[in-house]
Amino acid sequence: IGNTGSITMASSSLIFVLNESSIRIVSYVGNASLIIVIIFSLGLKEELRQFEIDKNEVLQRLNLMQLDQNQLLDKMVLERTIQLELSNVKLATRQSELADRNKVIETLMQELQHRVKNNLQLLYSLINLQLPSVKDMNAKDLLKNNLGRIKAMSLVNEKLYTYGDSSLSINLEEFVMDMVQHSNSIYDRHKLVEKKINIPHPIRISGNIAIPFGLILSELITNSFKHAFTPFSVNPAIQIQIFVENKTLFFSYNDNGKGLQQQQVSESPANYSHGVLLIKDLIRQLKGTLATKSEAGLHYSFIIPI
Repeated sequence: IGNTGSITMASSSLIFVLNESSIRIVSYVGNASLIIVIIFSLGLKEELRQFEIDKNEVLQRLNLMQLDQNQLLDKMVLERTIQLELSNVKLATRQSELADRNKVIETLMQELQHRVKNNLQLLYSLINLQLPSVKDMNAKDLLKNNLGRIKAMSLVNEKLYTYGDSSLSINLEEFVMDMVQHSNSIYDRHKLVEKKINIPHPIRISGNIAIPFGLILSELITNSFKHAFTPFSVNPAIQIQIFVENKTLFFSYNDNGKGLQQQQVSESPANYSHGVLLIKDLIRQLKGTLATKSEAGLHYSFIIPI
């Protein structure tokens, strides 16, 4: 359009200069410009038409590519879904097999614990039946000691499995009370010895700690009745104190009996009683420490990591 305006202005100027003689020339020049404009317009239209064709082809290709991509994605999703379904089936089968196996193991464990309980009870009953017929006092004391040890193991087994405690731990206070009550039935049926138990907070311990702990407690109580107290002891008493701090069990046991000096127990291991040797071995197994002192009786201090 700008070129056409310039040509028109040029034509007008030429007419003004050449007057009437220039009309033919200007008419010729104008017709030529019009032809040029028409040709240019036709070329531009063709380019626009070709551009539209090319654009449609590109869009069509993009649509085909998008369709192929969607089909590929659908195929991948389908394959992955099938894989997941197969994995879920395998997992469900595996879980079912594990559940069946766990039931079998649980049944076997229950049967095992039942047999252990029965065997311990049978052993306890046999020894208890033999006691009245044993005349030798040393033999009778030995049998009583064994009764206390068997009872300790039996109580741990009972409290761990009889009540279906899945945590496999026992309440320490209940365990100590049962051990003391059992000791009363053997050594102190008339309850002449006062038992003071101080466990300020609930404590639970695992079975692998409970059994050695119960054996230690049984030996301590047995030693008190065998060595510390006499029929002439005044206000005999046993004191048990237990607490936990920083994953450590602090256990103290003391009686107000004769003490070590009057019992004439030397520091030589050869002169230790079987019970004392057992206590030392058990505390070693628990990776704990033991301190003793004889002052107004006998005092034991245990430190046991739990």
